[in-house]
Amino acid sequence: MLDGDDLRVLGQDGRDGRVLSSPPEKLGYGFGYGTLGIGWMMAPWGLMDFAGSATVPRLARAIGARAVLALSGAFMAAGYTALAFAHAEPWQFVVSNLVLGFGIGLAPSAMPALVLDASPADRTGIATGVYNTSKTLGGSVSGAVFAAILTAITFKGTEIPTESAYTTVWWCCAGVSLLVAAAAALVVRARQTPAETDAAPQQPAPVA
Repeated sequence: MLDGDDLRVLGQDGRDGRVLSSPPEKLGYGFGYGTLGIGWMMAPWGLMDFAGSATVPRLARAIGARAVLALSGAFMAAGYTALAFAHAEPWQFVVSNLVLGFGIGLAPSAMPALVLDASPADRTGIATGVYNTSKTLGGSVSGAVFAAILTAITFKGTEIPTESAYTTVWWCCAGVSLLVAAAAALVVRARQTPAETDAAPQQPAPVA
């Protein structure tokens, strides 16, 4: 299971930093930025990540946690798709990350609420544990897969990833984001347990 935390790790960690720091005159991609330049380039993403997280409570009350998660997947898919298509100019990188950051900020807050909503009241602890374990497992497996992509698609005779290696990772992240949006539509509310049904107040019988 992947959510915004995992996608944050997979698509927005040192990999993007390496793209930003890559010398374009030698590799054909990147901007050759130093540490400060990379920080400024990633700052808009961090701000939108925070903004997305802050808006979840209001959005969840207005449209529900399921819709918030679907919206998160849509934003992430749009951001990664834009990044895969256009990343030759700094402003393209920033715009993509603004969209992406907002979507990633929505997911970590919406997912736990959706898990609780879809779980029977007497099994919320188990559901939360399974969610956290699945999230960790999903992030580890995906991180390994993407690392394999970056080590497999390299310039001949070197260990340096090509531009298409990073593009492939971004496309994969976009695909996973679409799956997040689609999966949100499949989550249903938990049925009441027999105990909850018995405890529900009975309606008085109509008077003849």
